[in-house]
Amino acid sequence: MSTNASSGKLMGYMVIVGQLMEVIQRSIGLMHPLNPGLEGSTLVGVLFITQIQCLISLLISFRGNRERHWALNPSEEEAYQAVKSKHITNDYCSDRDKRAVPPPECPPRVSPVKDKILCELFQIVASMAFFASLLSLLLLNSATSVIFARELRSVAVHGEDESEYSSFDDKYAIIWGNDHVSLDQGKEIQLSLDISSGAGFISKLNYSSGFFHMRIKLPPNDSAGVVTAYYLTSQGPNHDELDFEFLGNKAGKPITLQTNVFANGVGGREQRIILWFDPREDFHSYKVLWNPHQIVFFIDDTPIRVFKNKTDKGVAYPWQPMQIQASLWDGEAWATDGGMTKTNWAHAPFKANFRGFNIDGCPAYDSNTQYCYSTDFWWNGESYWTVNPSQQKEYEVVKSKFINYDYCSDRNSHPTAPLECPQ
Repeated sequence: MSTNASSGKLMGYMVIVGQLMEVIQRSIGLMHPLNPGLEGSTLVGVLFITQIQCLISLLISFRGNRERHWALNPSEEEAYQAVKSKHITNDYCSDRDKRAVPPPECPPRVSPVKDKILCELFQIVASMAFFASLLSLLLLNSATSVIFARELRSVAVHGEDESEYSSFDDKYAIIWGNDHVSLDQGKEIQLSLDISSGAGFISKLNYSSGFFHMRIKLPPNDSAGVVTAYYLTSQGPNHDELDFEFLGNKAGKPITLQTNVFANGVGGREQRIILWFDPREDFHSYKVLWNPHQIVFFIDDTPIRVFKNKTDKGVAYPWQPMQIQASLWDGEAWATDGGMTKTNWAHAPFKANFRGFNIDGCPAYDSNTQYCYSTDFWWNGESYWTVNPSQQKEYEVVKSKFINYDYCSDRNSHPTAPLECPQ
């Protein structure tokens, strides 16, 4: 066997080993607990079976280099000697006129020991790769357990775990009041309001499902008439919209949070909550889960509103791609005491702060958004089609103690309860 042949075989071994290691690395990458495509034990099994199939295929494809092919078997050797002795008339190995010294590949033949060492090395590496794959399976099962444990927690925790990872400029842009905006290294943005202007920002992309969250601290002290808004909205006259609107109040008086749901241009679904904490003192997380089955508004880990998909009963449901927006503006005409308490500009500028710019949502790049309803996205999974029992208990407490206006109960505006309301 020539030196070039040995080198070629060595390169072949190394390519196969490289492919084996790539299979393992990909499996380990897929098993990462933050991988959004990992869904349950079925995928775990598929990944492992696929990995083993790849290993077996690679080993079978290399079977031509197994030990029984390192030398001719006895019957082949006997036939070969007969050919050499009776039928070969000229052999360059015996031509001493042209080659005083026999070429290295001529008899005596090169010992197959080098090939044997290489193959044994390959077998060792392959065995190590196989056991590494088994280890990756164990780690994969552990990672899956972590995912299942996370799913058993409140859905609200999901967003808070990852809310600090993105810079403001990665996901959002200022849309008005540029001179009333202060940005702290992309980690926090402050909007200010005075008698001349407020400010607002918007997500760079539209989304058609997701779990949206923002950490907000409202303007301190006397903020009567001031509205701090965080919402999702589409464009056009028949737009969809999901609103958080914080209605400012005088110092020492509670802040009211108003939520609203627009679907196909129809709103008028206001609910108002007297908050059980002062949102001016510290940051709190405000979140919206939006999937094909329900819309849930959260404060921190507590659900405060649930809007179910009841299109089967003729109730419009938000389907249009929406952008995320936040703003600070003057709403003295209606925001506090029905517009009776006006904004005191002596306390201006009013300042609201926002953090947590990661977005867990399905981007909508065109009108075909069907893919955004896939259960490949964790927020569309069956465990998020309803609130869990613990969340339901917290929601009942909110409804019984903190809601001070519900359009479902407003018979002046709705003589008959809307179809989506309890009948």
